[in-house]
Amino acid sequence: DGLAWLLDKVPRGSGLDWLKGLGQAALKPFRGDHMSEVDEQYARLVEQTYHDDKVDRFEHWQRQPEFDSEYVQVFDNDDGHRFVAVRGTKLSHLQDLGEDVRIGFKGRPDNLIGEELKRVLDHTEPGRLVDVGGHSLGTSLITEAFDSDDTLQDRVNQTYLYNPAMSPLTE
Repeated sequence: DGLAWLLDKVPRGSGLDWLKGLGQAALKPFRGDHMSEVDEQYARLVEQTYHDDKVDRFEHWQRQPEFDSEYVQVFDNDDGHRFVAVRGTKLSHLQDLGEDVRIGFKGRPDNLIGEELKRVLDHTEPGRLVDVGGHSLGTSLITEAFDSDDTLQDRVNQTYLYNPAMSPLTE
C-alpha cells in the first residue's frame, strides 16, 4: 500500500516515468483486473474526502454536509443511491499516522467511524441503496466499524475497498 501510494506521487514528465511504470507493473497482480464505471465513480468520490475545500455537488452527486466528519462524507444521487466515502491517511494529521502504526502492529485501527456510519444508516430513508467505500486507512476504518457492529454491514449494499491497508506483522 505504501509503495503504491509513493508511486502515485511521482509527477508525470519528471524523468522517473520508467520507474513509476515498472513499479505499477509489479503491483498489477495485486490490484484486480479492471475497474468498472461504478468503481471509478466511487473512487472519485472517495478522493473528494481528502480535499479541505468541500464541494456541494460533484458530477451528479450531492454532498450531504450534515454527515461530514473528519473521515466521512456522504453523497446522494437522483437515482436513489447514497455513497458513504471514507478517506485514508492525510500526512498532516497525526491521528492518522497513529492509526497507521496501530494497523502495522495490531492489524486494525481504532473504531473511529462506527457511530458515524450507524448515524448515516439510521438517517437514510427506506428504499435508498447505500454503498460504502474507502481508501487506504479508510478501508480499515470501514472493516473495523463492521467488526464492531455486525448489523452495519447487513445494511450496506456493497463495500468498495481501494488500496486496502495491511500489515506484514499480523495475520
